Amino acid sequence: MSGVSRQVGLVTGAGSGIGRAAAVAFARNGAAVAVLDIDERAAAETTELIAKDGGEALAGVVDIASNGGLYSIPNAPAYVAAKHGIVGLTKAAAVDYAHNDIRVNAVCPGPTRTRQAATTPLGRLGTPEEAAAAAVWLCSDAASYITGVTLSVDGGRRP
Repeated sequence: MSGVSRQVGLVTGAGSGIGRAAAVAFARNGAAVAVLDIDERAAAETTELIAKDGGEALAGVVDIASNGGLYSIPNAPAYVAAKHGIVGLTKAAAVDYAHNDIRVNAVCPGPTRTRQAATTPLGRLGTPEEAAAAAVWLCSDAASYITGVTLSVDGGRRP
């Protein structure tokens, strides 16, 4: 994928799972990456992975939320509220920073082959790399007119 080699990717939750896959994908596609995570050790491991690949770990912004930010998930009110907060922050930041030519989007993965598991209409779980590819695409030149969106990467899963 091209179009991100002149950019800096700011990836939250980059210490594991989809966040780590997104950080590595941005670096492999030529972006410098700011690796952010609440777990300092996990963030350092991601930084080492990027450096070993010859990438630079240190601004389209892509927030990693979940489909819980698009609709409710039974018996998970705090999780759903947190993910809706990420989606709302994404939309507000997209408006606030558009005049600086900074695009802000969110990827909302559904069940992914991480510690969470469920079935989808496609009959398989998504991979962290598939969600990461969506994040890289949102920051690429191919998506230059896209801002303030939440891209569902869920294999067709709907409530």
